[in-house]
Amino acid sequence: MYKSKTNLYQSLDLYRANNYLKESAEVYEKLAIIYEKLGSNDNAIFHLENALKIYTNLKDEDRQNLLEKKLKKLRFKKNK
Repeated sequence: MYKSKTNLYQSLDLYRANNYLKESAEVYEKLAIIYEKLGSNDNAIFHLENALKIYTNLKDEDRQNLLEKKLKKLRFKKNK
């Protein structure tokens, strides 16, 4: 899992450097899934928030709604 996380960060660097916004958001989402599985809800929330900002800029309301629901669940789990 750690190698895949490293690969995702490398992909994210390339996507961000080339202004591939949608792809960057997708990588942020994948990183959030990994961090959530590792029990690191703070990192998962951080990455989902970054993805949400991008989807908001892209005006992708479906992804925005989905990520807002995921964030709500993660924040609830964190505060338990």
